[in-house]
Amino acid sequence: MERDYRAAARVFKALCDPKRLAILEELRGGEKCACVLQEPMELTQSGLSYHMKVLCESGLVESRQEGKWTHYQLSRTGREYAVKLLLEADDIYLLCHQYPDGDTLGSAAALYLGLRQKGKRVSIRCGDPIPQKYDYMFEGIEFPDFEPQFICAVDIADPQLLGQRLSPYAQRVDLCIDHHGSNTKYARQYVIRPEAASTTEIMYDLLFTMEAEITSQIADCIYTGITTDTGCFRYTNATSRTYIVAAHMMDKGADAAMINRVMFDTKSRARLEIERRVLDTMSFYFGGKCAVAYVTREM
Repeated sequence: MERDYRAAARVFKALCDPKRLAILEELRGGEKCACVLQEPMELTQSGLSYHMKVLCESGLVESRQEGKWTHYQLSRTGREYAVKLLLEADDIYLLCHQYPDGDTLGSAAALYLGLRQKGKRVSIRCGDPIPQKYDYMFEGIEFPDFEPQFICAVDIADPQLLGQRLSPYAQRVDLCIDHHGSNTKYARQYVIRPEAASTTEIMYDLLFTMEAEITSQIADCIYTGITTDTGCFRYTNATSRTYIVAAHMMDKGADAAMINRVMFDTKSRARLEIERRVLDTMSFYFGGKCAVAYVTREM
């Protein structure tokens, strides 16, 4: 299948800078004058001009001149083209990292469901077996075997995280969707947003742009990635937008109470036993202000 890689590179270049993502977020509210964008972005005039040039060249943003001011708005055709880059593929493998967590699994499951709505043949591959506690996200999801024509890695900052099982695909990743600033950019194309609390927060935007129906199962997947990567919203990576996305997923049917209970309040007997052993090693110092515990390989 032929692809315009130069056009694709312009789009993904536009999406891989935090300032440009912030500008796109501002433009979601409608057309904005350059004078309005400059101050909240904390950019010089030349800095703003550079970012807007990149965005316009990508086709994601359109501009018009009114007097001495330039006005910008999101280009519908640009958004549709960005989605087309994902939808023009078929026979797609979605890769999850070894020791899978709620974000990599939630991202893969949500994207799988969205792509299946579009008639794509998709399969999920994981570096390790999927823990049983995530079964609710995978109801009705199949894992067919076929030779992939397009490989997408989700929440994988480095190909080493694929693990031995998926290592044959390490040099074949066409697209990486991730929120880690440490991403090694090993894929041919990538969408990296370090300001996102989770990769499912990025998936939320992609699925809406794809015009996929956000079912309650997709909402469960996106919420799971958010709550697990933010420690149930206790970590500093949870932004106001993270709460907005999570709230929207609850409106779409995400069972937040069940998910939080399973992820944070339910522990296996083996988990409780290891915690007991670790607590037994605890010692206190400096008048009880410092506690030290340790884990051994034998545990």
